[in-house]
Amino acid sequence: MLPIVPLLALALCAAALPGAAHAQSAPVPADSLQELRRADGSKEIGRVVSTRGDTLTFETITGERLEVRTRYVRVRPVRGRMVDGEFWPEDRHTTRLFFAPTGRTLEEGAGYAGLFFFLPFVGYGVTDGVTVAGGLPFIGSLGGTPAWIAPKVRVYHTPTAQVSGGVFAIHVPGWRDEYCEIDCAPPEKGSWNGVVYGVGTFGDGDNALHAGAGVTFGTDGSGKVPLMVGGERRVSMRNKLITENWLIPGEGGAASLGVRRMGDKWTVDYGLMFLFGGGAEDVPYFPIISFSRAFGGGW
Repeated sequence: MLPIVPLLALALCAAALPGAAHAQSAPVPADSLQELRRADGSKEIGRVVSTRGDTLTFETITGERLEVRTRYVRVRPVRGRMVDGEFWPEDRHTTRLFFAPTGRTLEEGAGYAGLFFFLPFVGYGVTDGVTVAGGLPFIGSLGGTPAWIAPKVRVYHTPTAQVSGGVFAIHVPGWRDEYCEIDCAPPEKGSWNGVVYGVGTFGDGDNALHAGAGVTFGTDGSGKVPLMVGGERRVSMRNKLITENWLIPGEGGAASLGVRRMGDKWTVDYGLMFLFGGGAEDVPYFPIISFSRAFGGGW
């Protein structure tokens, strides 16, 4: 019997093709709608119609007009789309799938920080076309703890297609066997291992297909050519289906399927990854869980 996770992941990739966007959804220009947030945390979506003294008039997307004191509210621009009369805010974490990079980059000054399982990570937009990211475990000394970096540069950009190139590199620290005589074996030196890659994203922020390839480097195996295909499909105001799938020809790969649960700034990603080939039969499935929060970027 064929594994169900890879089949579902393949189906989601097909469904995420650019033509599969919601027929009744329409993009909302970044400067056309605003969010009015009151001191008690409640909010409205619409636009400021007029301001008189310390009072402003705010028209909601349903046509209702509110007069409020400016000292008790905060107004900021919002980005997203209208779907059947409901405002769906933009996903602020579109530069990655579960872990793999997409062809998108962060806008200048925008960033995110989070946890992949128990591994913290952070990303930041140096410019609109250059994103840097990295991470390291919470515990351990800097000299004895693995750390990774992931710079990415966008080389092509249109409203429905983005292509980027980058490097994912992890530094594996050296070690010495404390239970061995000093001349039993030489200490291992630290090394950098990773992949140089290119990746493209085709679609919008809600529904897109992603495809990439790279070449590995480092002491743990260089010259391999991993391939990646993924997809995302928005299914509700707060939920998006995500799939991320890998293949190393002649060795094996992985397929995954899960959900991104989106807040205004945060996301929770959870899913299941299926491994195949390369002796993966011992642990064929494992869960995926990550948390992240966006910051900056004028939001």
